[in-house]
Amino acid sequence: MKIIDHGKWSIYVPEHPHPQAPPNTAYAKNSKNEDWYYYILPDSYKFQKGSVVATVIENYGGLAVGAAVYEPDRLFPDNGYIIEIIGYRGNNPQKEFGSKYFNFDDLTFSKETVTQRVIREVKEAEQTEKS
Repeated sequence: MKIIDHGKWSIYVPEHPHPQAPPNTAYAKNSKNEDWYYYILPDSYKFQKGSVVATVIENYGGLAVGAAVYEPDRLFPDNGYIIEIIGYRGNNPQKEFGSKYFNFDDLTFSKETVTQRVIREVKEAEQTEKS
């Protein structure tokens, strides 16, 4: 598998929102000032067809995968990162990658999920209290 980092996205308010957009529409842009909605339009689509696109967000002391889907228009990079996973051969990217920590230094996923980490740390804290 190959991982592509599509960068950090932040919420912003466009100077001229689309006239048909609801008043509470959220917008996000990356460090290159590219708007998320334009990033995923067919004419300017930035992802390889058939790849998995995932959000990566701060979660319990690390960066973890939020959603992992084949259709990036189902995502919103709410002050988080977007990564693309090319060459995934499984059937359920959310089950495989969701809630796993992601390391941007070496572009790898942890084996442990956020929930597993919390449970492990609670058990370790309980053992320390008993000592």
